[in-house]
Amino acid sequence: MGDIRDDRAEVMGLPGGYDSPQEWLQAVKASARSYARPLDQDQPRAIEVWVEAQGMMPMLARVTEPLGVAVYGSGGFESVCAKHGAALRIAHREVPTWVLSVGDYDPSGLSILDAAAEDVAVFVEELGGTPPTVRRIAVTEQQIAEYRLITAPQKRTDRRGEHMPATVQAEALGPDQLVDLVRARVEELVDLQALERVKATSERERQKLVTKVERLR
Repeated sequence: MGDIRDDRAEVMGLPGGYDSPQEWLQAVKASARSYARPLDQDQPRAIEVWVEAQGMMPMLARVTEPLGVAVYGSGGFESVCAKHGAALRIAHREVPTWVLSVGDYDPSGLSILDAAAEDVAVFVEELGGTPPTVRRIAVTEQQIAEYRLITAPQKRTDRRGEHMPATVQAEALGPDQLVDLVRARVEELVDLQALERVKATSERERQKLVTKVERLR
């Protein structure tokens, strides 16, 4: 596939380096203290959470990050660059990718996810990878009934997909409900025993590195 122009970049070519050997040494020591293996190491699958509303990303990332899962804003997936970027990371993985999607239950929310999933899958196949498995975990019809979520008529300006007599914003789910829901779905897919093994290995290796670098002068 040919190069894709990305006009979103704000800065490139910043000078690097250190003001002194001592500054470099402090950076090495700080790096050792923060050492850790990737939490998704040895997992049978890669997991991504796609969130339509970017404002929800920090809240959900606090839940998924300790499980080795990243949160991506899917609201910008109307951009070809964003879809191609997702395809690049998915195509180069050695394990299959599962995508868990959080978005509004309305024609726009549903159609954006469908279009993004289809386009990303095409890009991934062109790159020689395996397309992801995409699952919508919120908002769903079942959740609307279970939590008695507040509905609203479809916006007149929303002409994507089929007409829906009742729509629901993702914000209709309480923060605790949404966080618990995402945590539960992620934990169903994560090998928790492998995760704990990686954390234990990281801690042992971190302690050894810290001991070594603290001897440096």
